[in-house]
Amino acid sequence: TANLTLTDPKDNTIEIEVEEGDWYKQSDVEKTVSQMTDYLGKRGVAFVNVEPELVRDVANEKVDVVFNVYEGDRIFIDRINITGNDRTLDEVIRHEFRVAEGDAMNYSKIRDSRRNVENLNFFSKVDIQTEATGPNKANVNVNVEEKSTGYFNVGVGYSTTNGALFRAGVVENNFRGKGQQAGINFGISQRTRDVNLSFTEPYFLNRRLSAGADLFMQTQDYKDEASYDTSTYGGRLRMGWNYTDDFGHYVRYTLSENEVRHVQDNASYFIKQEEGKSTTSAIGQTLVYDKRDNAYNTKEGYFLSLSHDIAGVGGNNKYNKFEAKAYKFHTIADFFTFKFFATAGYIKGYGGKDVRLFDRFYLGGQNMRGFEFAGIGARDAQTGDALGGNWMMYSGVETLFPIGLDELGVKGRLFWDLGALGKPDNIKDPYHPVLYSDKIRQSIGFGFDWLSPMGKIDLDFGFPIVKERYDEKEVFRLNFGTSL
Repeated sequence: TANLTLTDPKDNTIEIEVEEGDWYKQSDVEKTVSQMTDYLGKRGVAFVNVEPELVRDVANEKVDVVFNVYEGDRIFIDRINITGNDRTLDEVIRHEFRVAEGDAMNYSKIRDSRRNVENLNFFSKVDIQTEATGPNKANVNVNVEEKSTGYFNVGVGYSTTNGALFRAGVVENNFRGKGQQAGINFGISQRTRDVNLSFTEPYFLNRRLSAGADLFMQTQDYKDEASYDTSTYGGRLRMGWNYTDDFGHYVRYTLSENEVRHVQDNASYFIKQEEGKSTTSAIGQTLVYDKRDNAYNTKEGYFLSLSHDIAGVGGNNKYNKFEAKAYKFHTIADFFTFKFFATAGYIKGYGGKDVRLFDRFYLGGQNMRGFEFAGIGARDAQTGDALGGNWMMYSGVETLFPIGLDELGVKGRLFWDLGALGKPDNIKDPYHPVLYSDKIRQSIGFGFDWLSPMGKIDLDFGFPIVKERYDEKEVFRLNFGTSL
């Protein structure tokens, strides 16, 4: 093999983790080796080998790091062989590959392909090996172990938000072995009733183009927070595609009928003004940039999304709504996984229409632990009813760590949350005062993350450290469902 000049030392194309004057860390050296390999792999340099060499200066207690880069022969992919997929069709796995038969061997793209296949969540193991088959040729051998992708769940439990609950559903994430997703779920609790039917075709028109549809119904009792109930019935059409493995674009159309009902006699004046039915016809889009190492057990990377929905393409609700999310993950010593997050939203009516109760933002509960659902924000001074807000900010940091119960799927968590909620439309009335402050609230706490047979369950104990006197606190919270 011949030594290969990688790049000019002043070239910033590769982010070198090792800098002059830093403490020596083996993990930084390994990360630099990986980045150099990726850099060359994306340029078609096959079988590249980066060897770090340590030159010790014992007298001065220093060490120089020299990265020796060697290039092997240019190899082309002869065949991609897939085994172990007794149920899943070959084409489902091939759709996730970023190399094809006849391409130059590119280990960076093969590594990306493996991540894509793992993120399907159809397999308990994904193993990819290369095998030389002749001069300048090699096979890529893919071996997978399939796992159950269909779930029938029946569960009973208790939620601090919704009280006693019963949930049941059937979900198949690899329907007919084609990677299609189909499901029906319904739930009944003391405060909610919901039914959801969904279907997604991930390879519409035999391309990496997802298409799907949803039907949904939900009723929600808000008498504890704001003296009324709501009901929503509707459906949604969805489509999504990827510009790259990391950058996706999703569009949707939603049509729903919404009703504010069962308004109590002692409810806020502002809520009584909202009573009745309305129709929402909205189109929306979301841009997603996902650089997480794994979508289901994230250790490193980040996730960004930006959404925009506009209602008023028919219907009688008219608004523009924007939401942004950012998450950063970092693991120390393969033990503590830190998650830094920030979310923000803004909604504004147009055409003489105010934003209605069910379209506003609410803060507290799952998004701002230590406070009740809708426990933060504008509140009727006479009735105490929560009125929501037209903008919101929620951010913080949490760390997830093992507590010796890995075999049960239980981990510990520490968190610090910050949040603020803006004023809603049309609450300027001298005869009906409203309590409001845009001060940033803060809370700290601890909890447990449990991947139970019923699904993901979060138990959190939150303690407000910055609050307003009229905010509603909630020390303990039990939540069913998924989160990023």
